[in-house]
Amino acid sequence: EGFAHLGDDPTPEWSEAPEQPRAAPLVIRFEAARNADEQVLSLLQRNVNDDWSVLLNGVAIASLARHEGVQRQHYAVPADALRDGANELLFRCATTTDDVTLGDIRLHAASLAQVLDLVELSVAVHDPDGRPVPARITLLDGAGALLTVRGVSGPATAVREGLVYTDGSATALLLPRGETVLHASHGTEWSHVERSVRAGVDASVTLTLRRELDTRGWIAADTHIHTVTISGHGDSTLEERMITLAAEGVELAVASDHNHNVDYRPFQLDAGLEAWFTPVVGNEVTTPHGHFNAFPLDADDEVPLHDSTDWVALVNDMRAKGARAVILNHPRWPAFDTGPFGRFGLDQATGQRRATGTAFLFDAMELVNSTTDTVEPMVLFRDWFALLNRGERIFAVGSSDSHTVGDPVGRGRTYVRSDSDDPAALDAEALAMNIADGHSSVSLGLLIDVRSEGRSAMGHTVLVDDQVVDLSVRVAAPSWARPERLALWVNGELVLERELAPPPGQPYDVTLPLALDLPHLHDAWVVVAVFGPDAGGAWWPGSNEYTLACSNPVFLDVDGDGVWRSPREVAQARWKGAPNSMDLVDVDDAVALQYLELADAFYERQARQRLSQLADGFARRSAAIKAWLEQRSAESEGR
Repeated sequence: EGFAHLGDDPTPEWSEAPEQPRAAPLVIRFEAARNADEQVLSLLQRNVNDDWSVLLNGVAIASLARHEGVQRQHYAVPADALRDGANELLFRCATTTDDVTLGDIRLHAASLAQVLDLVELSVAVHDPDGRPVPARITLLDGAGALLTVRGVSGPATAVREGLVYTDGSATALLLPRGETVLHASHGTEWSHVERSVRAGVDASVTLTLRRELDTRGWIAADTHIHTVTISGHGDSTLEERMITLAAEGVELAVASDHNHNVDYRPFQLDAGLEAWFTPVVGNEVTTPHGHFNAFPLDADDEVPLHDSTDWVALVNDMRAKGARAVILNHPRWPAFDTGPFGRFGLDQATGQRRATGTAFLFDAMELVNSTTDTVEPMVLFRDWFALLNRGERIFAVGSSDSHTVGDPVGRGRTYVRSDSDDPAALDAEALAMNIADGHSSVSLGLLIDVRSEGRSAMGHTVLVDDQVVDLSVRVAAPSWARPERLALWVNGELVLERELAPPPGQPYDVTLPLALDLPHLHDAWVVVAVFGPDAGGAWWPGSNEYTLACSNPVFLDVDGDGVWRSPREVAQARWKGAPNSMDLVDVDDAVALQYLELADAFYERQARQRLSQLADGFARRSAAIKAWLEQRSAESEGR
């Protein structure tokens, strides 16, 4: 009847329990009779934030629901879980630091459905031809709050608060009686449907989803996916991950648990979902100074090197293990200054970095990671543009980095050029090489492609005739997303912006001409992106309140010599051994900045040489002067 305070911090504000905590577990011994039928355990619980297991007579029967404040929760006690006579109920936590209170614990001699007045609703999701479509079903009550689903009966499901993933066949849900608002979705390329029903009145409902985007010649890849089974954090098991991938329309699914080579195929086959996606063995190679996704790999092979800070050795070992694509993940995570680019002191103007000796040998970087907070998306754009101007041939990808059932896999995704449109029979090696070569685009709810002469030009070099660039851009969006602004950059300089006006509530698919007159005679690159407001809300949740799509660069051979040169290479070609302002009269800012960085290094070398000449004499004066000069020399070498 009383309350227990478990954890490690005093909580004088929690009046229902002692201020001072005691360590978990909480053990309650009681007398009871064997239960031939399901019964219910109820309790009042406060501030559950970690994994708390409920065991009855040594058998796990539930996990405590997570929430803030005090709530009464109900958990099913399976038939025969109780014994005649002595019984033991135990509450334990995976950590020692989660302070909770538990109390008013009761057993009810009735089923969960009886105690909570639950009713059954059968939900199916089909395409217009009546074929089942794996889907994410979000359930809200009449006030818009997530609805607790108490029981699910279906062949392939994953269930969380207010959320059921299903293979589309009829799935029975146990719900509170009353108004229920259902949302069904199947990822970026498909429609979204909302339907209001009355649980207890309506016995069944079939929801119809339609493909809205034509993605022939492209496949949807998520290159960054986790499971709690392997990574040890998050909440999605390997079995649950299979239905989430099928239901979100991910067609190339790269397993990327930390420092494990994982093969989804056996779990996909067990779930009967092999028609919906091609699994790829990958690994999030988790190192002291950054995380890389490498694929494809061999599930039976030794995992790539991961305990080194030498990025060259790390990437070389990934490639030696078979990886055709190596991606730098979340470059500014956990924060701007402490993520990999912060550690290396990446200059967003020139691409220069403090650790000048470290080569960036990875193929791509995450421009979009839909579970990492990036309030201002242009932060990563500026990093990427600086690297391109520096001459790094690094392309962009989008991914989800989902660790949970609730965070949608494929919310951030990459559309990759593909010879096959069959999601069950994709060539993982060829697609990995297309990612490494930039024949792809980044997607967060929207779709983009930049074309030349009727073909996708992303990652390709295009010959420019008389400084006139003749390209086109395709922008597409499902009916539930709204692209509003198109932007085009040349060598990182914004040269074109255009407002878009998609019709509300309808799919959008337009191809727009992009005719550019380049003011300079040197080579350049072009990136095009489209931006829109957030979409989806409760049924398509994410960390950031915007949608976007971004092309990979199109390389413009402006001087017509058949060789594309980066702004860095153009600057180096103009450099004649010493700075000359006349070298910059007919170049853009990207080339000028690279040239000025060369000049800066030139003058610094001159200053170091002059200081060294002075140092020979001064160093003999005292140990203090010698030490200062040595320190100064070391700092200069470091720069």
